Amino acid sequence: MTERIEFHILQSFAPANLNRDDTGAPKDALFGGARRGRISSQALKRAARLYMQDNGLVPPHARSYRTKRISGLLTEALTKAGVEEGTANELVLAALQTLGSGKKKLQVKDAKTDYLLFVGASELQRMADLLADYAQGLGEGKIKISADLTKALTEILTQQNKGAIDLALFGRMVANLPEANTDAACQVAHAISTHRVERDFDYYTAVDDRKPDDNAGADMIGTVEFNSSCYYRFSVVDIRQLSESLGSREQARDAVAAYAQAVVEAIPTGKQNSFAAHNPPSTVLVVKRRGQPPRNLANAFEQAVSPNGRGILEESAVRLGEYWAKVDAAFGAADQAWVLDLSGAFPGSTSAERVASLRELVDSITASLG
Repeated sequence: MTERIEFHILQSFAPANLNRDDTGAPKDALFGGARRGRISSQALKRAARLYMQDNGLVPPHARSYRTKRISGLLTEALTKAGVEEGTANELVLAALQTLGSGKKKLQVKDAKTDYLLFVGASELQRMADLLADYAQGLGEGKIKISADLTKALTEILTQQNKGAIDLALFGRMVANLPEANTDAACQVAHAISTHRVERDFDYYTAVDDRKPDDNAGADMIGTVEFNSSCYYRFSVVDIRQLSESLGSREQARDAVAAYAQAVVEAIPTGKQNSFAAHNPPSTVLVVKRRGQPPRNLANAFEQAVSPNGRGILEESAVRLGEYWAKVDAAFGAADQAWVLDLSGAFPGSTSAERVASLRELVDSITASLG
């Protein structure tokens, strides 16, 4: 039976530009006929992934790297294992370019692969150990890569249990080696504002500290676009898929605990030095479902929220709770639910269990997973 954990988050940011488009403006979208603020799912996933790593929520061996510079990581590991640097670099480049299906081999130019690879730390270590052993048997002359070595490296990338939490959560696609693809256990929606937004412009000036006293005016001027939005954020974790990717339900439970804390606390870093929009969520609703498809509750805000005497944050919390109750009544109730609500407006009539802190919320989620 399917088992999923949903995260529904309301988070209101002061003026910010957390996620920019190609013109430097805050990303947006039309929804319900109104222009909404938007933060892309990619930005949210990267923020959560780095938060888990930077705050010790995943051990070093269970982290991943998204990089074009895998050759540098492997060369560094080989030199630490005692392989001469030039030999290590040549061996790594030759070995990587044998990976792939048929004629579609991985390309490496200027020590960078032709696309970003998402590789687990444990995979990298096993590849480095294999290459270090292979280096011991090399003679003089040009390095040749055996078919057995290519097969062994491929098996490391294509095995089911990759041991990396963020890779299991967010999945990967390897264009030249589809057997190494990993289905994501976590789906993340683009965050959208619950209300209509308009872009604002910050006209800034900068003055040269050493300019002559008789020279008035700024030495640099420009504009930065920003908005202020209360976002609805949705993501869902498939426990069965996560357990299969990591090898056990126990590891999946630990991964959910890490993600639960990260998804609540992580914030994209765009223009934060200019705006410092470090605003924590006001309402976090977590829903556990068995044998039911996931339910994105964005349609609670299809009609853009207006202050209505309560403020956008409080009105959004009311809308979220009421719509969730209607959807569950129509399509089947959730197995369990918890809510951490700072707004004080989330309806008390719902079946969600109230928790007082993020720690209590995370502990409740993991306890429900056994």
